[in-house]
Amino acid sequence: MSRRFPRELPCRLSVRLHDGRVFSIDKSDYQGFLNRPPDWNAAIGKFRFLSEAHTTRSLRDEIIDAVENLEHMRIRDLARLLQRTAAETKTWEEALHGTI
Repeated sequence: MSRRFPRELPCRLSVRLHDGRVFSIDKSDYQGFLNRPPDWNAAIGKFRFLSEAHTTRSLRDEIIDAVENLEHMRIRDLARLLQRTAAETKTWEEALHGTI
């Protein structure tokens, strides 16, 4: 399998059940790998999932809109949006720990 890398990222997954049966599957890549890049909706879904604990829905929507229109954005405006994630994460953490 190592010889197939980097054009593929192969793996074999096997599961052995208590009754002795074995189920296996071989995969050569995954959604998001070089030869199967995610589409825009998949990228948005992953971003929402990974950023949920660090942002509000409103800020996530603003960041998605900014990235979608990146060629029309000023870098400093994008940086300001991203900087807000740190402030919102701190606010959420303070709220969770009762320090507000």
